[in-house]
Amino acid sequence: TEIYTLSLHDALPISGIPLKVDRPGVGRNLGDHVVVVVGPIFVNDSSIIPRLRDGDEKEVERYHERGEGLLGEIARGPQAFLVSTRAVAGGENDWPDIQIFLALNLVNGLSPAPEGQDEALHLCVSNGRSRQRGSIRLNGTAWRAGERDDQRLALVDLQLLTDPNDVDVMVEGIKIGLKVFENTTAFERVGARFPDSPHTSCMNHVYRSDDYWRCYIQRRALNSNHMVGTNRMGRVDDPYAVVDSQLRVIGVGGLLVIDASVMPVVPNANINAPTLMLAEKGAEAILRVHTTRG
Repeated sequence: TEIYTLSLHDALPISGIPLKVDRPGVGRNLGDHVVVVVGPIFVNDSSIIPRLRDGDEKEVERYHERGEGLLGEIARGPQAFLVSTRAVAGGENDWPDIQIFLALNLVNGLSPAPEGQDEALHLCVSNGRSRQRGSIRLNGTAWRAGERDDQRLALVDLQLLTDPNDVDVMVEGIKIGLKVFENTTAFERVGARFPDSPHTSCMNHVYRSDDYWRCYIQRRALNSNHMVGTNRMGRVDDPYAVVDSQLRVIGVGGLLVIDASVMPVVPNANINAPTLMLAEKGAEAILRVHTTRG
């Protein structure tokens, strides 16, 4: 069934909300990181993966009292930021666009592997500077039918992997990551091995060829919930900019947007730190205005 969709701009008159300022960029330019998980990669040395063992009550106490210890750690191992051949070709030798990291406990959580089963790692590859751009729109069909729940009305279209170059960057990241697992002394010591079991949806491609990995990515990739861009920052003469460099909504007095939606593009790493930076910047701007008035 075809769904009738509305931009957020067009939705206002229909919903009875008066349009104060026309900023057509609202809801556009949606960006996110794309990540694909490759594995399991088995190892025969369980000591490299932190686990909770029976009788580890002290770990619970450490976390409860000080927020430290195993329960206070992110379940991710070493990370690396790499520059793809696409970035090099574009003269961006010093701007990484591939992030690879190890997931330590996707299979068994914090519990040890069952008796007789090897521990498993997973290789995670993220395109740090994906070119896809999506949008957030309104489900006009549902609105006309009387729906008013915003979670049911929102249509989030990330446009994942619509740029073929993004897929090729991730293929390169997978091949580099597996090379580390299979051709380094550190992982040889723990017997790291990637099983020869192709994804069932990609059996028509030569296993581990570039076309195989493209197929695998198309079927296994996920977004990272690092969504940005729908209220992007820009010059006041840019019709698609929503806020200026001080986070002020262009054309509206006294209104700021202080969240990740103001980032014009997704950063090439996790967005927690830059979002905190924006919060600090916004708080300082608000304090400055009120201090000046007071």
